[in-house]
Amino acid sequence: MQQGEVRSRGVELEAKGRIGRDAQVLATYTYTDAKTTKASPLYPEETGKRTSGIPPHQVALWADSTLAAFGLPQLKLGAGGRHVGETTSQWHDMHGGDYTVLDAMASYSTGAWRLALNISHLSDKTFITACPYRCFYGEPRKVIVSAAYRW
Repeated sequence: MQQGEVRSRGVELEAKGRIGRDAQVLATYTYTDAKTTKASPLYPEETGKRTSGIPPHQVALWADSTLAAFGLPQLKLGAGGRHVGETTSQWHDMHGGDYTVLDAMASYSTGAWRLALNISHLSDKTFITACPYRCFYGEPRKVIVSAAYRW
């Protein structure tokens, strides 16, 4: 169903740097201003409202490091978090609450092989991501083990 016209403007900022020889850090921030600029004649009250399901603010921070200082340059550990701001609903007076998710990783490289363990959403806490027309739960904890060979 055609809802009207939406304008989305914003800014994304990213900073990446090294801490010493073995560690690096990545930080990002996103601001999104998404609004209905022209609503359908069926829903004229939507003009000027935020687009449902799109958070205005998102922030992420990630850091990882090899353990070369401890004689293990093949081993790399990392951790970080993602924070997503509150979203609005189009059809009912509900909001998807803001939430924060923590992630971690470990990898081991030897020769052309790289073995990795990635865990997203460490706390495995139930949360609602958005309620644009009905509410959606966030993904539960996910564990991925991978092996890669570089030719």
